[in-house]
Amino acid sequence: MRTLKISLLVFILSITMPAQEGWFWQNPLPQGNNLESICSADSNTLFAVGWYGIIIKSTDGGDNWIVQQSGTINQLNGVSFTNSELGIAVGTNGTMIKTTNGGGYWFNLTIGSEESLYSVKFVDENIVYAVGEAGTILKSTNSGLTWIFLTSGTTDDLLDLCFTDVNVGNVVGGSGKFLRTIDGGINWTQIDFGTSALKGVYFYDSNLGIIVGTNGTIFRTIDGGLNWSWQGLAARYVFEDVFLINESLGIIAGWDIGTQDGTVLRTTNGGTTWSFANIGEVKSFFMSVSLTSENSECIVGWEGIVIKSTDFGENWIEKSSGTRMPLDAIFFSDELHGTAVGEYGANNTILRTNDGGLHWYEQNSNSSGGLKRRFFY
Repeated sequence: MRTLKISLLVFILSITMPAQEGWFWQNPLPQGNNLESICSADSNTLFAVGWYGIIIKSTDGGDNWIVQQSGTINQLNGVSFTNSELGIAVGTNGTMIKTTNGGGYWFNLTIGSEESLYSVKFVDENIVYAVGEAGTILKSTNSGLTWIFLTSGTTDDLLDLCFTDVNVGNVVGGSGKFLRTIDGGINWTQIDFGTSALKGVYFYDSNLGIIVGTNGTIFRTIDGGLNWSWQGLAARYVFEDVFLINESLGIIAGWDIGTQDGTVLRTTNGGTTWSFANIGEVKSFFMSVSLTSENSECIVGWEGIVIKSTDFGENWIEKSSGTRMPLDAIFFSDELHGTAVGEYGANNTILRTNDGGLHWYEQNSNSSGGLKRRFFY
């Protein structure tokens, strides 16, 4: 009688647990967890963070990525580096981790709170701010070793921040809140933009700034936030992040609620008008954008997606590899031969390997019935 050798691992990529000892990502590469934030440490080095404590690093401007060990399984929502060595990432349940050697090792920082943190930004090598749940604003003047809680004047979640110098800073958050300080966070003034959540803010200098959010929200100021003009699109768009390359060029990352496709907008006139960039066939929720050099930008999103532009954001190409379809089951008939199957809507996915999982290739199932289990003898 033949011996049946069957190994079964059921998983869904959108809720995949982080790699543990003995297991590592095979497809998509370098990993498939949702990425929430990206930042550049220098002209070539980028870091991106996301679900289950994932941190990935690129040293060639976003062309290739490697996974780092964060030491946490909590979701990481924001990351900031002040140089190629010193960086901080923040996340849920008050998670804050720091590296002083370019991500080679990350260690936990104690902030005295379990409120989730959504964004962190270095102003210089010493001063760093973080914002988060229930109006939380934190400030450190010693590179994150110790933190003080600032009084924000709101209990709304604060989602993003941008400082133009050590004194002048801007914060946006839920329920349309915009906060501004001109004295290093001692005092904050508020503007209420309405019920739409404001999710991203970026000031190119002390005057020109852009705010983005849900319901197609795009606001622009040219006087440091005293007055704002509406530049938004249809309400079906959710804009997650904005980055100004210079006083003319800017990029917005987001997604379309109706089609569930990623959306990238581009401006060539300082945000007066916006147009749709060419992203090809890439489908993902785009979450964060960062500049690597004057004409090289990267955007990250869900399911580990990374896209890059080298023409000032006009065209984008995918830099991650592998399928983006959910996979429901995987089976190995022996040490080398395995099959992974899954479905997404009316489409099926079949992946095959004949080298123990080192390489995978996709097959056409010619079926729309949904693949959940498959056995090989």
